[in-house]
Amino acid sequence: MVGPVISAAHRDRVEAYVELGRKEGARVVTGGARPAHLDRGFYVAPTLLADCTPDMRVVREEIFGPVVVVVPFDGEEEGVAPANDSGYGLIDHVWSGVVARAFRVARRLRAGGVGVNAVGRNMGAPFDGFRKSGVGRDVGSYALHAYSGTQVIVWPGQSCGGAGAERRGKILNLRKTDRPTVTVRRRARRSAMYCKASHVCNLELMKCSGGVGCCIQG
Repeated sequence: MVGPVISAAHRDRVEAYVELGRKEGARVVTGGARPAHLDRGFYVAPTLLADCTPDMRVVREEIFGPVVVVVPFDGEEEGVAPANDSGYGLIDHVWSGVVARAFRVARRLRAGGVGVNAVGRNMGAPFDGFRKSGVGRDVGSYALHAYSGTQVIVWPGQSCGGAGAERRGKILNLRKTDRPTVTVRRRARRSAMYCKASHVCNLELMKCSGGVGCCIQG
């Protein structure tokens, strides 16, 4: 049993795609009509379209309804190419009796998530898609990146300066060098307070020590 779609307008849209598939040459294996025993609700019968080709609109566009399109292929190359030749890339699934092969194919797919012999999500893992799919990384620690940006601080060698710089350099294991030193950190976009000093030499990035360095709160 598959639940209804959200509205009559959306049901009309899904049904229009099924009809478009017929016109493009797809074969309706099952479904393709409203369930006869349900006179209330915006139901669309689960539909399977076979004999599809990668250039069909029902293959290339998102239907957002209980419709599955089947595109036959031979070999990994022929299967991966049309899967990646899409404006979308939210979730892919790979089914194979050879697990090593399934993982090899999964790594080549340009999608935010790939299921191997399974359908479902790990709610502790980041969720998002590539290209037109998704609106930002969600769930897990990666979701926090939407609220921050990357900041790079560069200074020439051991350029701490100020009283006690030599002592602090030893504590932080800073080595004198002519090469520029680079620090990369996440900087909060909103509601942040910064501790700043005239000389940056603290490599423990989320901490202020003795009034020297940078830190982030909030």
